[in-house]
Amino acid sequence: DDEIDIGCAGGVDVTAVAEYDEEAVADNSLGYKITVKGLNGGHSGMDIDKGLGNANKIMNRLLFNAYEDFGLQISTINGGSLRNAIPRESVAHVAVVEMYDAAFNVDLQQTIEEIKKEFATTEQNLQIIIEKADLPARVMPAAAQFFLTRALYTAHNGVYRMSADFDNLVETSNNIAKVTVGGGNVRIETLS
Repeated sequence: DDEIDIGCAGGVDVTAVAEYDEEAVADNSLGYKITVKGLNGGHSGMDIDKGLGNANKIMNRLLFNAYEDFGLQISTINGGSLRNAIPRESVAHVAVVEMYDAAFNVDLQQTIEEIKKEFATTEQNLQIIIEKADLPARVMPAAAQFFLTRALYTAHNGVYRMSADFDNLVETSNNIAKVTVGGGNVRIETLS
């Protein structure tokens, strides 16, 4: 009865939005659906220091590499569900020019194996599924996709700094919580 404890985990929501003019998909393209799922997820404050996978960061790595190497075109991305949760799932609909189809699939499978090895200890149920899908009618223009994939690639996710005063206390972190792309709009929600 003679003690009072006061504590708070402070945070700030950061939402980035942008618009782009959609364009027609390239001729002779194939449609694909890419799904990242099976991650543990967790609270962006309490679990950020556990080294868990972030579906949005994993998805962006796949899209970034395939865009750089095979000209992949993004139609939609829907990743994460809550601003304060580490995202467990992300789904993207994309297009790839048919002449790159075989190389795209081989390269993506190699990247998937690399990612699974990296998360073998913390994310045993990680699944990354690449499947043929209907060809999207509209996609992001190359310039918008260039900046989106680089912004997500360089955006910090996870622990930024641990406390110098208290053991095992996260002082500063960031979570790329939700990524929504499609219909000419980009929305990225983070909790810092």
